[in-house]
Amino acid sequence: MIARRNLLLGTGGLLAAQAIAPLAANARGFSREVHSLDPVTTAMRLRGSADGALTMSYLDAVREIMLDGEITPFCKLQAFVIARYVPVGDMFEAQILEVAYYTDPKTNQQLTSFTFPGIKEAVPVPKYRTGPITVRFANTLDEWEDVNPGNAGEASADFAPRSRVRLQRSVETPKIENDKLLIRTNEYGRAYVGASQKPAVFYREWIVYEAQADDVFGSTAPNIPAQYSYTAMSSWRPWMKMDGRNGHTTSNGRGRKIWTPAELPPELYALVEEHDPDLLDDPVGALARVATR
Repeated sequence: MIARRNLLLGTGGLLAAQAIAPLAANARGFSREVHSLDPVTTAMRLRGSADGALTMSYLDAVREIMLDGEITPFCKLQAFVIARYVPVGDMFEAQILEVAYYTDPKTNQQLTSFTFPGIKEAVPVPKYRTGPITVRFANTLDEWEDVNPGNAGEASADFAPRSRVRLQRSVETPKIENDKLLIRTNEYGRAYVGASQKPAVFYREWIVYEAQADDVFGSTAPNIPAQYSYTAMSSWRPWMKMDGRNGHTTSNGRGRKIWTPAELPPELYALVEEHDPDLLDDPVGALARVATR
């Protein structure tokens, strides 16, 4: 066990290092310039491409179950996203197509069933593919939309019921740390069914994008090489059969923006090849075909 005194000393060393970092950033001039950046445009340069060009990204995360204060491992969560981000006034309109795979952490095989804690029988794990859906991003956004699982592009009713959804999105002011630019985006969604005052489903997400500050300030390119960290909380989905139990799921992981499917991690590439090969063969066409069906 680490002595409390050593923990305190270690914390002091960390604080000292953090105090030095801003000095280096100031010497480069980035800290003075960061407030000149428009947060949402900067976020779109890191998330995708701020000129509407097609980009891709992947997520490699773990998902756990939080029930009555106890944590139970659930799955490895891997996702592949194809998207365009088009500037519209002071915000961006995005067209997004996403597939996600819930896999066994040991075998990387897609889960077909799972036994949740407190439940005697395993429940089927549905496949997740949604889009393209059109969503908007702004420095601050608070809007309502209807979710109709039967509509083209929407996820199935296994993940969200037919409902009225309140979505709040925001982008924080970029920060500089050790010549890296960091910017956090926030998303909070709640789905309401009928006249209920209590949401049937909720989702809370935090993403921190990271890029070289030199890349951001050194050019006006609409896209910047970037990676990100991901944290999320989600209520029980309908397919989990966990209604009435005091808990939710949590996820955390990392990802990166890419330009071709060949840049996907090998494990994720194999999953897409097996379950959604059209996204590898023609990602541009896949986005267009689903949009017009």
